[in-house]
Amino acid sequence: MTQATKGQKFNPKILLPAVGCLTVLAIFAGSQVKAYGDSDGVGVEAPLGSNITNSPDDIVRFVPDNLFAVDFVTAQLGWVAGYYGTLLKTEDAGLTWSYLPLPYNELVRRVEFVDYATGWAITHSGKILKSTDGGGTWEIQFEMPGINLRDIFFISVQEGWVVGHEATILHTTDGGLTWAEQELENYQGRDLPRLSGIAGSRSGALVLVGEFGTIAISKDAGELWQIVSPENLTATFTDIAFIDDNRAIATALGGIIARIEFSAPAADVDPANDAHASDPLAEVEVVKFEQAGHLFSIEAVTHDDALVAGVGDIFQIDWSGDIKPLECAESEGPNTWYGGIARRPGTSSFVAVGGAGAVIDFESPAGTCARLVRW
Repeated sequence: MTQATKGQKFNPKILLPAVGCLTVLAIFAGSQVKAYGDSDGVGVEAPLGSNITNSPDDIVRFVPDNLFAVDFVTAQLGWVAGYYGTLLKTEDAGLTWSYLPLPYNELVRRVEFVDYATGWAITHSGKILKSTDGGGTWEIQFEMPGINLRDIFFISVQEGWVVGHEATILHTTDGGLTWAEQELENYQGRDLPRLSGIAGSRSGALVLVGEFGTIAISKDAGELWQIVSPENLTATFTDIAFIDDNRAIATALGGIIARIEFSAPAADVDPANDAHASDPLAEVEVVKFEQAGHLFSIEAVTHDDALVAGVGDIFQIDWSGDIKPLECAESEGPNTWYGGIARRPGTSSFVAVGGAGAVIDFESPAGTCARLVRW
């Protein structure tokens, strides 16, 4: 087991990437960043002002790297992460951010914290990393070289799952000290699917999704994962979220979603009797939205709707199948995309992250938005 710290050094650079209408300028001198421009408040027009604070002992490059991961454990405390081990942390709902780069130059696909101190990050090269100090330091708990890990879900500080390419399903019941592999029970495809999303409900049901139309559910902590996808479904699913204990929505490339509703158990059935073994475990309905492009991430809003992050826009969808984009000036631009979205607990605010370092706060249902990170 390797202990990792945040002392990795980077060469200082001055870069001017194009970020829609945002011009970015960061000037480096030793370990301090000199930022120019108005930096007061969230959402203020301050294209040259940074609200990111350096680690005091690091020389880092402040380039708005593409972001995929976002997680908040309170309305104030959250993390975002992405390319090159980039990790930003806020303790004031995004007014200011601390730069806490991981000691590995890898794409961080997802982060998941269960409290203010304990969390995990997964990378595209197969690393599962754990922090017990809020993201200041990270320890490699498990590694599968060559396997791109895509999503992580913990139900407690002890038990969680990670999914990734080659139908990888990993399960821990001891806080990540050990990880056991689980398998898809009835998968019939020629090639193993890349699994991209996993979620659970308060009732204990689990759903995972991936390419080749893969949708699988489990009601026994993953001891048995059963495919419930309709035949001939070929969609590449990217994420999954429960909107209540029995219904979930999955997002996919090409503007596709799947509505998944768990079947109620048959009444007055002896568990030892397998007469209902062939009954469907869930009903799946697939919907394609012509007005939406690739959809990458989803977060529940109420028991009937959710926010979806994707190419060009944040969309609000409901169980009946309606979809509408949430207009936001910060989202304008031909290359805008969002790879992750999460709610700030106890609020109606959602934070989406994406290309060129975008970190955007959306208020639902008001539809207002503000840029949170100024690079």
